[in-house]
Amino acid sequence: MINKTDKEDILLVDDNPENLKVLASILKPEGYVIRLAMNGVKALESIKAKMPKLILLDAQMPKMDGYETCRELKKDEKLAKIPVIFISASSEVLDKVKAFEVGAVDYIEKPFHMDEVIARVGTHLTVRKQSEQLQEALTKINETQKRLIQSEKMAALGMLSAGIAHEINNPINFVNAGAAGIELDLIDLMRLLDMYDEIDLEKHFPNALKKIEDFKAEIDYHYIKDNIMITVNDIKTGAARTQEIINGLKRFSRGDSEIKYKVNINEEISSNIKIIQRVSKKKILFILDLQEDIEIFDGFPGQLNQLFMNLIMNAEQSIKSNGVIKIATFNKENGVEIMISDNGCGIPKELGDRIFDPFLTTKKVGEGTGLGLSISFGIVENHNGTITYSSEVDVGTVFSVYLPYK
Repeated sequence: MINKTDKEDILLVDDNPENLKVLASILKPEGYVIRLAMNGVKALESIKAKMPKLILLDAQMPKMDGYETCRELKKDEKLAKIPVIFISASSEVLDKVKAFEVGAVDYIEKPFHMDEVIARVGTHLTVRKQSEQLQEALTKINETQKRLIQSEKMAALGMLSAGIAHEINNPINFVNAGAAGIELDLIDLMRLLDMYDEIDLEKHFPNALKKIEDFKAEIDYHYIKDNIMITVNDIKTGAARTQEIINGLKRFSRGDSEIKYKVNINEEISSNIKIIQRVSKKKILFILDLQEDIEIFDGFPGQLNQLFMNLIMNAEQSIKSNGVIKIATFNKENGVEIMISDNGCGIPKELGDRIFDPFLTTKKVGEGTGLGLSISFGIVENHNGTITYSSEVDVGTVFSVYLPYK
């Protein structure tokens, strides 16, 4: 029960002063702070000014009875959490049912029995306190879970970062080399154009033309002319590859949102594949079979990116050196199904569905947290979907994810 020193605040609402006096005389000695209201309107004003921990509410009152007062109370999201115990002289079942229908947690008949009032009030205050403690614990669990998910994401990002840095250097070299080449070629072309500007056609045409033709041969004019476009294409290719990598990293590392957004499942998968392809040192053939008419999906982009990254990286890590990873998407029963298969080492049968348990890992100490599949399972559940797998040791594994469109 509630500790008397907690000074729980209770609002008594009754149009009969004698009833209020009796209830107050019962509850004050128990250590509760008692507030009084003579009608529903005054009760609502008092509640909005300061929320009590519990309300004892008379069913029959003039102007606004207890039922209407309770209905008004439950319309406000914050006030609706306050437990309401109806008090009434009526013992009719229909009156009791009506009280529970409008949101009451209990019903006490008049005349009051002291022990009953004390017991019922104490019980519901205890339930409320436990509910608040449970909500606080759930909030902490959710915060911890978010931190774990972000930690796992950052761990994966850290593992990718070294390889990504190396890969970004390659396209950047395209850009740098291309820019340097164009600069040299343009210097020569500018000199050539300056020569044309210096020509006095009437006086020096024959000699000037020969001089220009000689210079064109010296700088290999036709080669420069053709090579400029090749170099420009190299720069564009390098810039495009760099952009692909950066976009992939942005998609993967972006923060999770509490609001769902339109997500193109195929684009998210392709983005993750590009990142993994560039950092994997293994000879893996990635086969994409992405159905073109997959509907745009309402989901949490950050979470979905982490789901795909976890499953594809698991497949990559299960392959020793050479192998095949196939990713397929297709519409299925008002949703989308994603299948990720590999010909890696497989999952031992004895693990069963325990593979989705937190901190379960078959990797060596320091090589994994054991949270990847657990987080993936949670992400799928958060989208009201399902995740299943089939596996055979030394043959491979197939993960199947179903995500409903709504």
